Amino acid sequence: MKSVELVRMAFVPVMRPLFRGARMGLEEGMGALLAEVGGELRAKVISLEPVRTAEEAEAAARRVAGEGADLLVLGLVTFATGDLFRPFLDLPTPKVLWALPEAWTGGPLPQNALCGLNLALSLPGVRGVRWLYGPPDRVSLREVLAPVLAAVRGLRVLREAGSSGLGARSRV
Repeated sequence: MKSVELVRMAFVPVMRPLFRGARMGLEEGMGALLAEVGGELRAKVISLEPVRTAEEAEAAARRVAGEGADLLVLGLVTFATGDLFRPFLDLPTPKVLWALPEAWTGGPLPQNALCGLNLALSLPGVRGVRWLYGPPDRVSLREVLAPVLAAVRGLRVLREAGSSGLGARSRV
């Protein structure tokens, strides 16, 4: 049986270019903190390029599946619509949706990620998705990720036990 210690966590920033927040580099801070906290929690972070179109979302979802990710963290940098979420939400991989609050620099709303989070959580068939709304903050991220990673490790143990025959019925 292979080790269940290291969790493979895919990070995919999601954003729409028409929002100013898509040009502020906010996803870089999210990815850096996720890698740092993930490392502390024995998780390897696989960072993908930001997704801005439905086609990019489809390709990124295929890559997440192909990488064998145990957990998917969607970084909602700006508002996004269902066509960006659906390919990821359809994956059987456990998910955390992390939306950033506004990075006010004056002018109109730069991101509107909270509305995107609300939309994603209201899509038909979405269940059991963990979410976080907040800035890149070590404590909050750790509080959300620690139990999720523990649960993912438990799922891996159960899957591996079932595939090794340990879960087979005994003859009595």
